[in-house]
Amino acid sequence: MRAWQSLERELGITAVHTGSHVRLRVDLRHVSFDNGAEWTVRVELTLDAGQAASGVRAEVAGRHGSFER
Repeated sequence: MRAWQSLERELGITAVHTGSHVRLRVDLRHVSFDNGAEWTVRVELTLDAGQAASGVRAEVAGRHGSFER
């Protein structure tokens, strides 16, 4: 399992290799500084292992910067 998270934990990505597939979980989180209200959106994807997963990670990293491990 590999996990990446933005500095303020607004974006998180977890990847699990299951042999022939890669399961990705993407979490988006927002906390309002005005009233403390919070919402979270989670998407789970299953991709074929290999180039498809590498391409997705590269595209996400290109749009949102690097992620911490």
